[in-house]
Amino acid sequence: MQCFQVMLECQGVTKETAQELCHGDIWKVLPHVHENHVTKLFSPRKGIITDIDAMSVAMSCWKLGAGRSRADQDIDHRVGIRLLKTVGEEVDKEDPVLAVYHATQKLDQNIQQELEASITIQTTGLAKVSRIIEII
Repeated sequence: MQCFQVMLECQGVTKETAQELCHGDIWKVLPHVHENHVTKLFSPRKGIITDIDAMSVAMSCWKLGAGRSRADQDIDHRVGIRLLKTVGEEVDKEDPVLAVYHATQKLDQNIQQELEASITIQTTGLAKVSRIIEII
């Protein structure tokens, strides 16, 4: 982490900020939403996650404010989506699958529905495989 701190400082980050990012509490420096603005989405049934529509998740992030359609628009660095489960994982009914970080008091219903539709859960499917194909 020391090399990363030096790299940050070389790019103009203050020493105090770089120190906090590398060795302290990153949330004192990075923008984030209040815990009341985090909504977890849950599995509607028991099964295996066979697909996550990445484009749909990306569009939902954009609608939350994490992206822009014009260069003059601001990006809200506090918002986004965290995958709590991945393709191939088994889930039980009501297991948390996604965490949505939103700036509004309540998650927009349309975004929630789009995200729920972006995850395919089947009773049979792919077994979870390692992301590592081969160790050389």
